Order: sequence, then structure tokens, then C-alpha cells
Amino acid sequence: MTWELPELYVLNVMFGEMHLKYKGRVVFEDRARGVRCEVEVDPPAPKRRGDRGGWAPDMVTGRVVAGGRAVDEVSGSWLEEITWARAEGGRPRRYFRAGVTRQHRPAPAPGALPSDSRHREDVAHFNRGDMAGAARWKAELEQRQRTDRRQRGTHG
Repeated sequence: MTWELPELYVLNVMFGEMHLKYKGRVVFEDRARGVRCEVEVDPPAPKRRGDRGGWAPDMVTGRVVAGGRAVDEVSGSWLEEITWARAEGGRPRRYFRAGVTRQHRPAPAPGALPSDSRHREDVAHFNRGDMAGAARWKAELEQRQRTDRRQRGTHG
């Protein structure tokens, strides 16, 4: 079994709300059984606005091919709901994104060192849903790191 993952972009690193964006093709292949699944994450928007009905930046589309023919199709949003359907018809299965929230981030284990990154103030603000506070603390931490680096005389 082999797989290729889509490209991952980190956006707004310097300014604004930082977030991750997946884009491109995910390929899973079982050469021994002749099965291949290709899924396009965030496919390009149609050039003409009038052709964009149903297109969304978080959409996924794809299919499973076995023995040279499409057997399953996938569509939906990687942020909300994915639908798998038999290519020849049949009842589709829907999978919802549930239970994935920032409150599920791990808390520091009892006895964790004070340097454990889960103790960082920006992470605590993020876990409470305070994005502005998290951004302020992140900026302060980065400034401290730059100051430390200058004092050490390193630039890398």
C-alpha cells in the first residue's frame, strides 16, 4: 500500500489569523490488488463565476478504481461531511466531522516540566477559544525568541 498526501499550506503566518490549508491530490494505491483511490482536495475553482455552482474551497472529489473501472465515488467537504457512494448506485454513506474541536487538545500531564509546550500561554488562550489572546502571546513569544537569538549572536 502506498499513498501520497496533498500539499499543506500555512497561511497568515505573519499577520491575520493563522490557518492550514490542504490542496491537491491524495492518492492511495494497493498495487497488489489493483485498487487505487484518488481524491482531489480543494480543486481549482472554475474560471467563470457562473460555473462555480457547488464549488467550495474545502471540497473534495474523487473515486476508487479497481480493475480499471470506478467502483466508488467520494465528494463533500473535508471540514464538514464526506459522502462515499457506489459508482453504480446504491445508498451513499455520509461521514460527518464531529468531536474535533480545540477543547480536545491534550492538557499537560501531571508532573510535566514547566518547559512543556502545553504550558505555553498562547496555547492556553487557544484552548479557551481566545484567538486574539493566543495571537498576542504568540507574537510576544516570537519577539522574545528573536531577542534571545540576537543576544546569542546567532542569526539562523
